Formats: sequence, C-alpha cells, structure tokens
Amino acid sequence: MFDCNYCHLKVLNSHITGSTVVDDITPTSGTIFYVSNEASKKFQISVLPDDHPEGQEDFKIKLTSVTAGRIGTRDVFTLSIQSNDNPHGVVEFAQTRYSVEEQSTDSQETLLLSRTGGSFGQLRVYYMTAKVMYVQDDVLETGDGVLNFFHSPRFGGRGTQGEDIPVLPTEDPVKVCAVACLRKISCSAFEVYFFDNTRSCTLHDTTGSLQIMSSSFQYYEKDIIKAGELTGVDATPGDDYTVVTSGYVLIEQGETSGEIPVTIKADSIPELDEKFVVVLTRVDVSGEPPSAKNTPYLGETRNATVTILANDDTYGAFTVYSNSPLSSENGHVIQVEEKENLAVELIVERQGGTIGEVSIDWSVDLAASTAIYNVDFRADGATLSFLPGDTRKLISVTVLDDTQPELAKNIVVRLSNVQGGATIKYDNATVVILENDNIAGVISLSTTSLLAEEGDTVSVDVLRSPSQFGTVTVNWEIQGLGGLNPSQSFQVYEGSLEFLPGENRKTVVLDVLRDNIPELNEEYQLFLTTIRTTGVGISGAATFDPLLRTASITIEGSNNPHGVVQFGSDSLNVRVNEATGTVNIQVDRKFGDIGQYKAIHSLC
Repeated sequence: MFDCNYCHLKVLNSHITGSTVVDDITPTSGTIFYVSNEASKKFQISVLPDDHPEGQEDFKIKLTSVTAGRIGTRDVFTLSIQSNDNPHGVVEFAQTRYSVEEQSTDSQETLLLSRTGGSFGQLRVYYMTAKVMYVQDDVLETGDGVLNFFHSPRFGGRGTQGEDIPVLPTEDPVKVCAVACLRKISCSAFEVYFFDNTRSCTLHDTTGSLQIMSSSFQYYEKDIIKAGELTGVDATPGDDYTVVTSGYVLIEQGETSGEIPVTIKADSIPELDEKFVVVLTRVDVSGEPPSAKNTPYLGETRNATVTILANDDTYGAFTVYSNSPLSSENGHVIQVEEKENLAVELIVERQGGTIGEVSIDWSVDLAASTAIYNVDFRADGATLSFLPGDTRKLISVTVLDDTQPELAKNIVVRLSNVQGGATIKYDNATVVILENDNIAGVISLSTTSLLAEEGDTVSVDVLRSPSQFGTVTVNWEIQGLGGLNPSQSFQVYEGSLEFLPGENRKTVVLDVLRDNIPELNEEYQLFLTTIRTTGVGISGAATFDPLLRTASITIEGSNNPHGVVQFGSDSLNVRVNEATGTVNIQVDRKFGDIGQYKAIHSLC
C-alpha cells in the first residue's frame, strides 16, 4: 500500500535492447493525487505499437517520492510486454542449392541457414536428409529435355503387352511416357499411340522388333549410356552421405544465421554428380514456449539440394606410360637402344571411370625433345577416341638407326586437348635413346709389332677414336710365347691407362732388361685385356678394335747365343815329327751353345 497525499512515480527501463522507454510506453513518469479518506487510485500506461521484432520487455515502475506520509516496501511493480512482431524470426536455407566435393576421407560440409525478422531467443532448428526426385526437375534443368535420353523414334508398335501409363487429355503423351520410362530403371523402351482423340503410353522392359507398321505408333528406345548417367544423379543414403532422420542445430539469441552439418562419405568409386536433399522440418524456441501468436516459423526455402560433384575421375583420368620391365619412374621413362625401325610402344590409359565418350591428343613435344624428327625417330601423333568402357590405346614411336656416335637423346611424348569431361593425370612419357655407336670411343694399338734389343726402351701408343665422351680405363699386359716369363725380360709387364673425357692417346713405355745370358730371339705379345667406361651408358661404352688389340714384341737374340768358335789354346801352335802321322787339333765353342752348326776349316 502507498501511504501518501500525492506520490511521484517513474518508469525504469529493464531488459530491453535497442530501444528506450519512450519508444514503447507512455507516460514514463507522473503524479498520483489522493484526497482524504481515499484508499486507492488507478492510473493508465499506454503500450505504443510498432513493427519492430521484439522480445519480452520488462519495465519497472517505481514510487520515487511523496509529499506526506511515507512509501511502503512494495514500491516497485513490473510491466512486461510480451514478445511481438515475429521476435524469434523466420528460418530458412540461405540458398536452394549447395555443391560439395567428396574428399579422400569422410568430411563434414555445412549448409548456411538464414534467420530474418527477430533474433530473440535461442532457436532449435530440426532437419532431415532425403533422396532427391531427379526426373523432370533435374532433367529439365539440364536443358536437354527428356527425349535426349532416348534414340530417335521409329514409326510402328511392338504388338506385345507392356505397362500402360495413364495420360490426361491435357498432357503430352510422349513426355509423360519418357519421364515414366526414365523413372523406371528396368524400362528399356516405350511406345505411344495417336489416333483421333485416343492417346496411350506403354512401357517395355525389353527392346524388340516392330510388328505393327503404322504411323499412329511412335516407338522410342532408351539410350542406356545417357540414361545410366541420369540415374546416377541420386546419391545413395549411407554410402554417399550420412542419413539424418531428426537432427537439429541451435541458433543463438542475437544470431542471424546458422549452419547445418552434413557428412559426405568417401569412397574410391568413380561417380557423376550425385544429389540429395536436406529438409527443414520445424523450428522451436529453447526454454519456455513462446506465445502462439509469436512462435518462430520456417520460411519458403525449406529444402536445399546438395550436389556431390563428380569425383574419383568419373570420365577417366589419362596417363601415358610403358609397361616394359626396362622402364622406370612408374613407366614414364623407357630406355631403348638405337636400332633400325625399333617400334617403342606406349600405353595411353584411361584410369578411374569410363563413363561416356572421350578423346585425347598425343604428340611429340619437339621443343622438349633432344632427338630429331626423321633423323632419330618417327612419330606423328593422333587423336585417340575412347568409347564408354574403353580403358587403353597403344601408340608407337619408331627409333631410327645411324652410324654416328651419339650421346643419349630423349623423345618426349605428351598428352593434350582432352575432351568429354575426362582429365589428364600425367601428361608425358619420355623415350630415351641410349648412347650408341661407341660414343666413348674405340680403343686400339698404334702398331701390331715391335722389335727391341736387350736394354732398349720401346713404346707403343694406345689410341681412342673417333669420339672421347666419358672416362675409359684400359688394362694391358705382356704374355710370353713358348713359356717365356715376361718378368725376366721387362721391367714393367702389366698396367692400366685412364682416358679422361676428350683424351684420345696414351703411351705404354716398355724397358727391356739386359743380362749376360746368350739368348735367341724371344717372342712376346702385348694384350689390351679389359676395358671399363664411366660417365656414359653401357650402350655407348668404349670397346676394342679387334684387329688392333694385340701387338707382337720381338727381343733379338743376344750374348752370342750360338757360341764363339776358336782353336783351343793348346792348339794354337803344335809341333810334331813327321813320323807322328795324325795330329789332333782342339776347336773350342765358347759362350753360347744353342743349336747345331758345323765349323769349316782350311789350310792357309
């Protein structure tokens, strides 16, 4: 109770955002007058109307002062204006269509929600996923029309029983029949009948010959390839996306947007664009229920179509490679030797999906190749066409031969200009023509025979021609004939020579040993034994000239090998009597005693 002659009161603003007291009620302050013996008094506060969405507004009205008496404990009361003008807002999808990509693992995508009008209160928005009805709407939106999924019509009928489809007088029987056949995956053909005002539609699960020849019938067979692409539009629940039957998301107070999560399932199956629908089912305010007049509601855009874009190379991803065991880098590099008209086959492969007809060009990238067209190889390139289901085509590069020593050369085969929706995964393969025609050189001796005497120093050149790429190591040794030991006649009887790149001549120097032993001519052979090439591939490695790989070495006989013949010292002056008869004269053979010979003597 208020005990006063007259009281002053004032309205206090509480729990109001974005407005002031004067925007919502009037008056905002005043005075109440009492007369003697008057126990109560009423006063009026007017609520001002507006079009602004508002949540519940609480206004506190307080007795502030009195002229006499006092203010009791109940000096404040609250005036609550309930939520009004759609305070919780309208919720709908921000757009009708969303496109998402399938990732390598399961992924979560979000669909944007829009909240218009008021943003008071926390909203709980319920949703579900559903299959899309693709025929009609989605077929027509492609701009092709339903008949593009059928072959050209023929006049005539099957004359066999099928599934009859009702056609209203206002409907186009061809379109009705085409849509019905597309909806039914097992349908292979349909026929329509026109005669006067009679029209009919019949579906067939098989194709067949026409038994009724009449222009009143039109017969259409389904294009299995195109129709197969169309039926792939419908995403498979559980396989392509996670099914949600009664999910919900929260939109907080003050927020004007929200997000619905959808889980896209990953797989490795090539697929066309696939679609499913997310449907908003209802929206509630969290906490206390709102008044029936101001409940939140869903807008017009309650359905959103989600398109999982074509993935896992639906139409195929092209690569070019060799399946030769000599290839490397996953088949993208193949090394071959230079041989006349050698055909090097490469595979152009369509990996992933094989839907639809596609094509791709192949050619030799002359700018990236070091081999010369019509000198080192022939390859003209072409356009390769792949029908549905085709996965491989063979192409060929022909290697040409010559006698010119050459370093390795490469032929770069490149893919380009892919058509029909396919992509290029790896666009080139390289054919390497290995070093050839002994690019590291041919090794030979400068002579095939040497003549020496004991104590001589002789030399022989080792030549490298006609080219000198890479490093070549040549080993040599001397072998004696007839059991001769080269170590007893030569100071050095084996060794190696190293030709660096560009070097074409090395010299073997032989020192013949001297002794006092009578000897005949000694025969030896100088051999080039082994060869090793580095810095050049095996096909261009250095080799020996087979005709100039050995040289004979003759050390002339020395120290009187056959001996020196002379009269013995006792026979130089012999005195005998005439009566002696026979005189023995001694002839000595000193030093060498090799071989047989006779000494002839005479009187002088």
